[in-house]
Amino acid sequence: MIFLVEHIDTAKKALDVVDSIEKLLEKLGPYKPEIKSMTIDHLNKSSILKMLITAPSGHRRSISDIEIPAYRGYSVYEVFDAISLNKINLPWILKEGKWVVNGKNLPSSEKYFIILRGSVDKEALDEIVRVHAPEDPDKDEEEDRYWLHSALNNISILEKIYAELSIERVALSVKIGVQKSFSTSVPEQVRDMLEAGARADAAMSGRDREEVFRAWLHYRTAKRSLANISPQVMIDRFKRVLQPEVFVIYLKVPEPYRLEGIIPTSIGLIPESVGVNVHTDLTFIKPAAEGKLVFKKKEFGQRISSEFEELA
Repeated sequence: MIFLVEHIDTAKKALDVVDSIEKLLEKLGPYKPEIKSMTIDHLNKSSILKMLITAPSGHRRSISDIEIPAYRGYSVYEVFDAISLNKINLPWILKEGKWVVNGKNLPSSEKYFIILRGSVDKEALDEIVRVHAPEDPDKDEEEDRYWLHSALNNISILEKIYAELSIERVALSVKIGVQKSFSTSVPEQVRDMLEAGARADAAMSGRDREEVFRAWLHYRTAKRSLANISPQVMIDRFKRVLQPEVFVIYLKVPEPYRLEGIIPTSIGLIPESVGVNVHTDLTFIKPAAEGKLVFKKKEFGQRISSEFEELA
């Protein structure tokens, strides 16, 4: 495989995985391999490499072994006759850091598909794919908007290596701030009681008895104003509006992203944020994705208010 001179330094820096593929191809040199595709699962960093080997029968029989380096965790997964598409079971042996099979074990054909499975480490993957999800959104009174961006890096280099490249489940995680929504929507009496309870708990860890007494007196006074509604009841209300099936109502996920998970933070005095996970897929045909994830915070605040109205 030949790189243009001006791309060599960039390739070495950008693609740690290239080195493994280059060595693999060198070992298969006499068989004229062609990399047909690479599929990478961005989320779990696994990869599948598919290649086509052309081995004229006369030449094939003169070569004793096929050697594929067991490099970066890659191993032979399946081999197929490219003409009949029949699966070929070969006795691959791991020997001195290489997967080895005797070429004479190949059936009578000239083309074979070899599928390898392996992994890509985070550093290499970060060089192949660029992702961006800001913590600070664009805001107005109605919504918070988080700009999402995912793209393949160094496409010209990647196209020299792979006929097809697919990066699946490109994952972004956005931390949606909800503390202000709770602070402005929860009734004042509820906030007072929760804050007083937190101060009382903090005082218990100290040695100042007078401070403990004052803190608990303040808490009991605040609690009395809510007709003996327990803090747990209110925390349960927090949890209810943060349930994924409820919170999703207040999100707009832009195509080509798709929502994959909603993870509320642990409930403390007032919840601070909710983690929203989104995925997309990238290919040479669609090498980039972007859009704005929208949090409808005004509507969410109204939902909080409705949950707590009867406790006020």
